[in-house]
Amino acid sequence: MRHSATRPNDAMLYFGTWKDSTGKEGSEANGPRTSNTQFDACEFRFKGPFVRWFGVKGPDHGCADVYLDGVLQTTVDAFNPTVTFNAMLFEGHDLEDGPLHALRIVVRKERNTKATDSYQTIDNLEAAEPVNYAEEIAKAMRAEYNQIEHGTKPYALPETWSPVPYAAHSPEGGVSLGDGQGCLS
Repeated sequence: MRHSATRPNDAMLYFGTWKDSTGKEGSEANGPRTSNTQFDACEFRFKGPFVRWFGVKGPDHGCADVYLDGVLQTTVDAFNPTVTFNAMLFEGHDLEDGPLHALRIVVRKERNTKATDSYQTIDNLEAAEPVNYAEEIAKAMRAEYNQIEHGTKPYALPETWSPVPYAAHSPEGGVSLGDGQGCLS
């Protein structure tokens, strides 16, 4: 079995404001990424029977929920009185070898009472076969466009499209705002 480690920017999808050590975000960020914003998430796609998340444990690190294929596996507490880099924070194993898997890490605001903040850091991820999901989707899109261009894939011509009717309509009158003190039941 081949083991492969990947840097976070190679095969991760980030949602929110994950930054690198220089404070850069998005495609400009390089190296380990950190966030302390509740509900920020990152996702790693891979194939193979195992996955490992390596990150930082430290006095300013808090909790994160870890999902594997959409199922909550655990809540990781990354608090430690001293800083430890490349600590294994999660390991999933005995997974089916064939299908594409997804590891999702979601930052929480909960933290150890001794922690000074709720940071989470992605140092490295390890799997038998990391999959750059954004690249795979782009490759599939190019292949599909190529099939359409060469007439080997049927598609609906734009003149055959019919508009989707609106499902919601806003009222034109009879609306009043209250004082905001009541509750709907």
